[in-house]
Amino acid sequence: MNEPFELSESEKTTLLQVARKSLESAFSHATTAPAFSNAPDTLKANLPCFVTLMTASNRLRGCIGCLETETSLISNVHEYARRAAFHDPRFNPLEEKELGPLVIGVSVLGPMRPLKSLEEVQIGIHGLHVSHRHFAGVLLAKVAVEQRWNAETFLEETCQKAGLDPKHLAEYQVSVFEEVSFTENRSP
Repeated sequence: MNEPFELSESEKTTLLQVARKSLESAFSHATTAPAFSNAPDTLKANLPCFVTLMTASNRLRGCIGCLETETSLISNVHEYARRAAFHDPRFNPLEEKELGPLVIGVSVLGPMRPLKSLEEVQIGIHGLHVSHRHFAGVLLAKVAVEQRWNAETFLEETCQKAGLDPKHLAEYQVSVFEEVSFTENRSP
């Protein structure tokens, strides 16, 4: 990778606020899109992201994002917060009563590049994408940390998420990407 991908604490806070306000405005039925003209240039860059919603008891409540984009990071966070809340097919749409205790996380992704060697994978920094024909799966860097996986297990689990047998890894396209993940601090 070139230079490390970073966001300032202020930029992280702004993105988390955008995600929460996006959900709040969905319940208030706001029809106007938020103005992002005062956002720092970093947040106006076309960067992909995922928005993750967790319950207060640390259960997944929704997670949706993109791997590539032609839209600004701040717009993506706004959009994917709503998609994670209302359009993740694994869950019923979020109810307004769930919003208060909900913990929002954002994962900003750097560009994907082909994985040349498993030794390149840095747990907690890199996410993985595996594809073959019409099958594809992605796991964010934070998943490997949460599950306490090593690089080999991380790659195997990404294959399985794609519906692919890890034994045939040589046939698949495997990409790695840098990731910066952060969550709200919703302590009582």
